[in-house]
Amino acid sequence: MHQILNFKKVVVLFSLIIIGCIAFTSNADAQIISSSVQITSVNLHSFNACGNADTIKVTVTNVSSSAINDCNVRVKMPFGFNYINNSVTGGGVSQQQLIGTDSIIFNIPSMAALGGTISFYFTAKVSCDILTYIQNFGSGNIKNRVDAFWNTNNFFNRLTTSAIPVLVPSVSVSMITNQNYSSSTNPPFTFTRTIRVTNGGNGYILPNSLKFLDANTANISIQSVSPSYSNINFNGGTNGDSTIINFSASDIINHAQNDDGDSLFEQNEYFEFIETVQVSGCTNLISNMVAYWGCLGNTCTSTTNNNQTSASVTLPNLFPSLSITGTLQRSYHNKCFSTGKHLLRSQSYKVKNTGNGTATNIVLTPSIVGAGLNVSTTLASWIDTASFYLSYNNGPLVKMHPIGATSAITSGLAFTPGNPKFAQVSVKINSLLGGDSVTVYYNMVDTLRPNTYCGQNDTWGGATLQPSTYQNYCNTVTY
Repeated sequence: MHQILNFKKVVVLFSLIIIGCIAFTSNADAQIISSSVQITSVNLHSFNACGNADTIKVTVTNVSSSAINDCNVRVKMPFGFNYINNSVTGGGVSQQQLIGTDSIIFNIPSMAALGGTISFYFTAKVSCDILTYIQNFGSGNIKNRVDAFWNTNNFFNRLTTSAIPVLVPSVSVSMITNQNYSSSTNPPFTFTRTIRVTNGGNGYILPNSLKFLDANTANISIQSVSPSYSNINFNGGTNGDSTIINFSASDIINHAQNDDGDSLFEQNEYFEFIETVQVSGCTNLISNMVAYWGCLGNTCTSTTNNNQTSASVTLPNLFPSLSITGTLQRSYHNKCFSTGKHLLRSQSYKVKNTGNGTATNIVLTPSIVGAGLNVSTTLASWIDTASFYLSYNNGPLVKMHPIGATSAITSGLAFTPGNPKFAQVSVKINSLLGGDSVTVYYNMVDTLRPNTYCGQNDTWGGATLQPSTYQNYCNTVTY
């Protein structure tokens, strides 16, 4: 990854062109003849970082009185320039050797005496590495240098060329509507936000080189993007999902604002699109967005840290708070009870929501203590699962159906064998608004084992409530 650099000024690049030539003269004339080989001109177009390949023209002139054959020209381009292999044309010049991606040796077969001139052309493309080169050396110290040489100890006719402009794009997420969205309700809910990606640099970006990433946490997901681009990926995961848009040529032509009709994403052009966002939870509601570009398998813009633009969601302070009160009856007797006789005891629990948010999935678990779960030799109690009703805000009774139960000890009891009786039953209330209350009613049943028992101030199985739970959309609360 390369940190993005916003260069809007003309920058100068360094390249080195070295010439080694063989003339048909005596050795004594060798240095004189080689000094008479001049680089007449190096014509360089402006280059675009990660843009299309551009052409470099080199013109070499023999100003000596002797013809020169088999002349080698070495071109050393700056780090970040990439020579397009075998792209040399003109003057019968051939490529002799490619060293790395930015150093090339060409061969000129012959040049006539007294002004014989050869021009040749080759193409190069600028990669992300040019940003590092500019950052390390500074634009003012980067020059094009051309050297003619006979051997490594003798250089002649050094030429410093004019500056080469390198155009660098600079993309950013320049606008997010609802960037810090404040919800009036608790999750789940959806909302929309409009996002703008702008090229503020002076360079262009080729199709399929510009990408947009929206990385979300676990409780945020992107449901759709409008308009629909050619290549959108919605990637889900346990830590949240991400949305990646890879802008194609048709996307630039059809959807880029200020576009001039070509397929290049140029200065001051921008994309604007709408995300539909779903919020499913209450914590860590952050989206990190970044627009980035690159070429040749590399990314020129860092996708992390200070290049990201964040968006967030704020929830209202709407949370429930439940309290429970009970009207419970525990059996107490001092008289004889006949085998098979049942005593029904009505029980009730009132749940009050004293908060300002809605509680959901409220689970109550009435239980029996004493004779129900720890049966004596003669006594037993159980909960009648068919007796559950509820009333909202003291309104009409509504039938309830338990969601779970635990059996009591049934062997030898006076009720019908095989008929399940329960000592612990769970019921659920779907939701309870802030300020509302609900009362749950049910019956406990007391019975005897198959013999007659006369108690003396005995207490029978009592009612209690196991720890109960509810949800406030953010988490589960035990109360």
